[in-house]
Amino acid sequence: KIVMEYFSKDIQRLRFLICADVDGPSSLRIAEHFLSSKPAFDAIILCGPFTHSAITSDEQRASAEGDIASIIAQFENIVCRVIYLPSEIDPPNTLIQQMHLTPNSMGIHGRRLQLAKQLFISGFAEKGSDVSYGKTPESVDRSAESDDELESVEIKSGLSISIINEILTSHSCMETDSKDSGSGIFVLNYKFS
Repeated sequence: KIVMEYFSKDIQRLRFLICADVDGPSSLRIAEHFLSSKPAFDAIILCGPFTHSAITSDEQRASAEGDIASIIAQFENIVCRVIYLPSEIDPPNTLIQQMHLTPNSMGIHGRRLQLAKQLFISGFAEKGSDVSYGKTPESVDRSAESDDELESVEIKSGLSISIINEILTSHSCMETDSKDSGSGIFVLNYKFS
């Protein structure tokens, strides 16, 4: 069970700063901007990619993990609760093994994190290789979508879809006395390749 101890169980409203695709210099500029304006954020949600070049050695992986921790630390200067979701091009350890890159951060890839009594956040980093090209099934109604590019994309019902479905339907970390399972935020970090 994953719980951030610093969120009160009685919170009625949360205010998030949400950023994606940040690097070291931009994280510094964002932190400097918000430190001077004294915002009232309850948490920060960061989405990758945090690395922007191929990682081919253990030294590069270790360096990239340090860079990501440094980026997260810049945001912790704004508020010391950072929820992050690396992308598929970030070091695999940041996705699978490392739940905390800094003392006040929490990775949500494939995890469900309870924020308050009936509020959770979960996330998943998806790869373009899990998407297949083909005809959209007749049963799928995409009349409300304006993106013609979606006509040739369909999601395989494979491992990642099963994991996402499990995350969205799991009630294992909800502590609620009512039959209402609460509300949630789902973050999908998807790169179409």
